[in-house]
Amino acid sequence: AECTAVYCAASACLAQNWDWDARIDRLPVLLQIPRRGNTPQILTMTEPGMVAKIGFNDCGVGVCLNILAGPPVSTEPHGLPVHCLLRLALSAP
Repeated sequence: AECTAVYCAASACLAQNWDWDARIDRLPVLLQIPRRGNTPQILTMTEPGMVAKIGFNDCGVGVCLNILAGPPVSTEPHGLPVHCLLRLALSAP
């Protein structure tokens, strides 16, 4: 099973289900991160130890996450972890 995300432009509604491993279905937490300076307030559903995942901020930015299998790029890590990129997007005004 995989997650499904949907956006309706007419109502500005963003939604996603979370189809992940049933053994960890009790782990998700809802984090409310307060506004700091120019950084917006964030509400994100994530797992313990992750900086963000699915969520939105009070400036109207929302993110969803779908993991789609693809060919491996190499055995070495590249770039930033996806959860860091999601937090960066949620921090955008």
